[in-house]
Amino acid sequence: MEIWYNLPYWLRELIISCLIIIVGLFLSKIITNLIAFISKRLAAKSQTQLDDYLLKNIKRPIFWLGVVITFSILLNRWRMSGEVVPEWAFVPLDGAVYVIGVLAILFLIMGIFGALRDWYRNYIAPKTETRFDDEFIPLVDRTFKIVLAILALIIVLDHFNVDIKGLVAVLGVSSLAVALAAQDTLANMIAGFIIMLDRPFRLGDRIKVADGELGDVYEIGLRTTKLLTFDNTLIIIPNAEIVKTEINNLSYPDPLIRVPINVGVSYATDVEKAIKVLIETAKGHPKVIESPEPNVHFLNFGDSSLDLRLVCYVAAYSEQFMTGCQLRGEIVKRFREESIEIPFPQRDLNFRNPLEFAKDQ
Repeated sequence: MEIWYNLPYWLRELIISCLIIIVGLFLSKIITNLIAFISKRLAAKSQTQLDDYLLKNIKRPIFWLGVVITFSILLNRWRMSGEVVPEWAFVPLDGAVYVIGVLAILFLIMGIFGALRDWYRNYIAPKTETRFDDEFIPLVDRTFKIVLAILALIIVLDHFNVDIKGLVAVLGVSSLAVALAAQDTLANMIAGFIIMLDRPFRLGDRIKVADGELGDVYEIGLRTTKLLTFDNTLIIIPNAEIVKTEINNLSYPDPLIRVPINVGVSYATDVEKAIKVLIETAKGHPKVIESPEPNVHFLNFGDSSLDLRLVCYVAAYSEQFMTGCQLRGEIVKRFREESIEIPFPQRDLNFRNPLEFAKDQ
């Protein structure tokens, strides 16, 4: 003890400060590991994965909260001693600790929300009949993070005695100027919210837009909607254009879709036989569903053929193209087996002697 008191005051305070930091960090790590241990024990007994997501997302923010508490204790000790740190240094030190504390709490709340989001998206959303939650979760996630960040900024500014009212007024004027300069962007964002609420299409739906482009909905964002085409390329369409145009949704409300196949047979063909062969071919395909049943329509007396149309249905739009291709190949095969002719375009030409034509006149 005599050796301790013989040390210079600044050295004793330095040693004590280092010990406080070491003990604080050690306890923060111990508390974090203890929470992890208890959570794992509870997770082993529970049937839900929510606790696993919570543990993963809150470990680091809790550790930083421990660090903030440690340095808060250290600053209080320095303030009471009045000789270690000059008075003017407490303002930036207190501010730094306060900002880190606000950030730690911010990330803790975000971690809890992120755990709930991941748990719902991975375990609840797949069990629901609709995909509304799959589309709405990213929007809620972004909005929640933006709101939290704004609240954290306001809290920090208020701590440093920044006039929030004046800031809000400045932000209001600035937002008006930004709104005027970014009318298209804001219109697209509002249209994105309308699409989320009205839901004319969902993720994965196959849609056709007014200009004839066909694709699967790959992503519904705040500003744009992305379509994945058959060529595996993305078409990016501003949301403001989508809400103003006509959309043909091929997979909603029912993914059931028709497969129409037009075929012509010669005038010498037994039409009833051709219809029977077409229906049998459709019923024999594994992708063609039983209800509605395949049907054949006699469309027209063509210039070179009797025009028929086979209409059958498949369970999903993704099967429409290949099913149609396979059915056409099978129809050609069956027609050849049954001696049913698919004629080429033909014309009957009659030649007459000009002199005989003149006598007739």
